[in-house]
Amino acid sequence: MACAAARSPADQDRLLKILQLQRFKMYVQQLDLTYFLRKIKCTLENGIVMSNTEAESGSSSNRKMAASALCSSHHVSQ
Repeated sequence: MACAAARSPADQDRLLKILQLQRFKMYVQQLDLTYFLRKIKCTLENGIVMSNTEAESGSSSNRKMAASALCSSHHVSQ
C-alpha cells in the first residue's frame, strides 16, 4: 500500500490527500459522463442526433448547455 511506504505522518497525510483528490476527480468525471449521457438520451427522444465528431469537438460546458436547451425546449413543447 502506498501509505505504508511513507516514513513520516506528514508524508502519510500528504499521500492520503492525493488519493482522496484522485478519487474525487474520478467521481466528478463519472458525474459529467452520466449527465452527458442523460442529455444525449433526451436529444435522441427529441429526434435530434449529433454525430460523434460534433459531440467530441465541443467543450463539456458547451455540450451541457446545448443539451440542456434542447431538453428544456423538448419538455416545453409537449
